[in-house]
Amino acid sequence: MSILIVEDNPINAKLLQHNLAIAGYDTLWAQNGRQALDFLNANGGIRLVISDIMMPEMDGLEFLGRLKETPQWRDLPVIMCTSLSDLKTVKKAAQEGCRSYIVKPIQTDQLMGKVREVLGREKAIIGKRASIMAELGLSANAFDDIVAAFAVMIDNTISLMEKRSPTAPFPDPEINLQNLSERANLLGAERVGVILDHLTDGTAGSAPQPRPWLLKQLLQELQRLQQKLPHI
Repeated sequence: MSILIVEDNPINAKLLQHNLAIAGYDTLWAQNGRQALDFLNANGGIRLVISDIMMPEMDGLEFLGRLKETPQWRDLPVIMCTSLSDLKTVKKAAQEGCRSYIVKPIQTDQLMGKVREVLGREKAIIGKRASIMAELGLSANAFDDIVAAFAVMIDNTISLMEKRSPTAPFPDPEINLQNLSERANLLGAERVGVILDHLTDGTAGSAPQPRPWLLKQLLQELQRLQQKLPHI
């Protein structure tokens, strides 16, 4: 998981990178909103954006607006970080969809508190074992059987998607999206579930082929889920 820092001042960017690295986060640095959009197009693992407001070429508010207008980035959490403390700017950022707001000079404790708070509201890769067992009334063995079957389903889906030609029709007749969606929702795999809902209910558009970014996002989230399942 990476955090994208959007900041034109290299000293401020380095301070943010340093503090986040100490806490164990990988970071990327873009110097303005336009460059940040390029980073998002090229990197699928970004899970949070921390953006300044006053920047050249494309400022933070314009960048935030572009972000929230783009379906694949609409739910990406954003923390605005700026020296502007006036109420008007705070309200504008909130209207554009920013999750939180930090006023410079940034205090490390405040920064990390905001990061943990925002990331804590992210949709889950997979639900918690004890919660799922209690909710569904499952024994440990029954739960393990369901997870094992889901793992096989995910492995097969990933294999098919990795071999798939970009021009091939989708969905592949060998991939049962409905079953995958039902199992993902059962086990609290919210990230995968949201993408599968788009693919199965037509919200990805009326065209017979879903947008390429949606399939790429599905594959990435399935791969994350594949890594997480053995440890649930």
